[in-house]
Amino acid sequence: MPDGVSGLLIVTAGLIVVTAASAVSSLALLLAGSVIAGAGQGLAFMGLLAGVSGAAPDHQRGEVVSAFYVATWLGAALPVLAVGFAAPGIGLLRAAWIFTAAIAVIFLGATAGLLKLKHTTAAGRSRPARRLKGAGC
Repeated sequence: MPDGVSGLLIVTAGLIVVTAASAVSSLALLLAGSVIAGAGQGLAFMGLLAGVSGAAPDHQRGEVVSAFYVATWLGAALPVLAVGFAAPGIGLLRAAWIFTAAIAVIFLGATAGLLKLKHTTAAGRSRPARRLKGAGC
């Protein structure tokens, strides 16, 4: 099963490469960073969706998964819009670096929280994790 923690770390690395590519005007780095970030996004999404779905009570799974989708779409759209609004005032490259730094801090914090949660639940798992039907897991 894909691991959301690994995905978050890979997305962070990919964003750093993409932003660095902008700084040095390198198409090769831009493409490599995009592939890295995209692979990480896929792993993070699948792993975190499986975790959220597995942790949700049966009678609330639909609501929880819906909230997860809303949060992921907002999390993808709002920062990009913020960069677009900030770029005219501070420059695109500076806005991109601020975006990358903020995402790295958020994703590394989320990774630390997920690792702590995994460690805590591994010691005294109260409910077995479930696999999503049709998720390719």
